[in-house]
Amino acid sequence: MVNASSFVGGCLLTLLAGALNGAWNICVKDNAPGFLKAIDRSSARLTSENNEFTFDHAWGLGMLHATLLNLVLCFTFLTPEFLTSTIQQAATVDVIMIILFSVLWGLGKS
Repeated sequence: MVNASSFVGGCLLTLLAGALNGAWNICVKDNAPGFLKAIDRSSARLTSENNEFTFDHAWGLGMLHATLLNLVLCFTFLTPEFLTSTIQQAATVDVIMIILFSVLWGLGKS
């Protein structure tokens, strides 16, 4: 049976992940604070005068950075043996809930 505190904790972590996932592009928003703003929307160019980057460049670089960073972190700390032992020790309902919420998260993003 799912412990109520672990369920609430999981829901709070899911909300935190959503907030962090939605915050990657703050620097390219029109209403971003000046010190965070990377793109001038009037010209759709990064604010530096020495480059020709657009929003698409900034987004692409951000996604590349996130992918590489996640791969490095995953392969550094999560070995296949560790993942296998963790999943084997977890309750079946917990693994099913993780899969279910991952699928729902993916459907909500599309």
